Amino acid sequence: MDGKLTPQDAAAPKISAVICTIGTRGVITRAVEALLRQTLTPEDYEILLVINAPEVPEHAEFKSGLRSMAGARRDVLRFVHEPRQGLSLARNTGIREARGRYVAFIDDDALADPDWLEQIAARFERDERIASVGGNIVPEFAARPPAWVTPVLHPYFSCMVFSRDEEFLAPGRYFFGTNMAFRKDLLEACGGFHSDLGRKGGSLLSNEEWTVFRFIDARGLLKLASPRVRVRHVVPASRLRRGFFIRRLWWQGVSDTVFHLRLDGRDKGWVLRKAWKDFRTYYGNLRQKLKAGVSTPHMAFFNLFRWVGILYAVCTTEKGGPCAAEIGRCSS
Repeated sequence: MDGKLTPQDAAAPKISAVICTIGTRGVITRAVEALLRQTLTPEDYEILLVINAPEVPEHAEFKSGLRSMAGARRDVLRFVHEPRQGLSLARNTGIREARGRYVAFIDDDALADPDWLEQIAARFERDERIASVGGNIVPEFAARPPAWVTPVLHPYFSCMVFSRDEEFLAPGRYFFGTNMAFRKDLLEACGGFHSDLGRKGGSLLSNEEWTVFRFIDARGLLKLASPRVRVRHVVPASRLRRGFFIRRLWWQGVSDTVFHLRLDGRDKGWVLRKAWKDFRTYYGNLRQKLKAGVSTPHMAFFNLFRWVGILYAVCTTEKGGPCAAEIGRCSS
C-alpha cells in the first residue's frame, strides 16, 4: 500500500458504500436515503446495492423507485445481483464490483450519519498503515424495549460502543459488520470473506469478518475506531423477545465452533476444553459480574444456549472443508 492513486484510479470514486440485502423490505429505502445525503460530493463516493437473489421482474420497480428518490445523485447508485445465497458471497461481489479505493460495509437496516463516509475516508488518508476503520453502532428501536433489554444485550443486535474517544483496536478486537470499512487492496489480498460463515437463508451464522481482521492483525496493520464514524441500527420488535436471544446465542456457539474447526485448524477436543473453561469462568464469577453490571440474570440464562450450540456444532461439524486451506493464508 503506497498511499498513492494511479492515473487510472483518478476518475474513480474515493470510497464505495456496500449494502447487501436479500430482498426489498422497506427499511432499505431509509438506509439508501441516508447514504444519498452524505456530505461527500457525488464524485467522491458510490452506493453499491448487492441484491443477494436472482433478478426477478419485481426488482425493476424497486430499483426505479430508489433511482427516483436519488434525484440528482442517482449516478452514485449502482445495483448488482449475486444469485448465490450467502452474506459472505454478496459482500465479496461488492468488493469485486466496488470502484472506490476504500470499501465501507453497512447493513440494509442501518442508517449512516450524514458525514459517515467523509469521516471514514479522512481517517484512511491519515496513515497508510490504517487497514480498517469503524465506529459505534447505536440501536434505534422500532418498539419500546422491555426493561430486561439492557445495553449488555445490545451486541446481539450488532450494536456496540467501540470507543468514546478515537483509538486503535488491539489485536483480537474487531468491528461489527454493520459499520466497518477497509482498504480495497487489503480485501483483495486476503480473498474477502469466507463463505463457510456469514448469514445464509434462515441461519444466523456469523464470525465471517474474523479472518479478515486476523489478516490485518498478523501484518501489524491498524484498525481505527472513531466515535465520529457512527450508524444507527434499526431493531425490529421481533428481536425484543426472549426467543430471539435464545436463537441468537445458540447460533453464536455454532458460529464459534465452525470457525475453530473449519477455519482455525482446531480439533474437537480443543473446542470442548475451551468451552468448559469458559463456562466455569463465566458462571463461577457470575455474582461479581452481576454486581459490576457486566451481566444480568437474563444474559446468564441466554448464555446457556451458547454452550448448547457449541455442543451441537461439535457433533455435526466436520473438521476442515474445501475452503479451509484457502483461508489459512488469511489467518496466518
